[in-house]
Amino acid sequence: MATTGMSFAMTQEWRSRLLRPRLVREDVFIQGLTQDEVEMIREALGKGLKPNGFEVVEDTLILRFDRNISRKPLQAE
Repeated sequence: MATTGMSFAMTQEWRSRLLRPRLVREDVFIQGLTQDEVEMIREALGKGLKPNGFEVVEDTLILRFDRNISRKPLQAE
């Protein structure tokens, strides 16, 4: 009987739009970057910065990178 109750609750969860699983990841491919643009992104990643967010302003994509403050900076940084 408890199994039937659980099954019913799960069925109801999927019927409600508010309770459906939310998208937690999506890969977006941006092609046609120049070598300089790709190198800037690689340099930021190499320095320990991680993508935190983005914004689109007109035809420009602004990527935001943050440093993990628990990480010690390299001497070259």
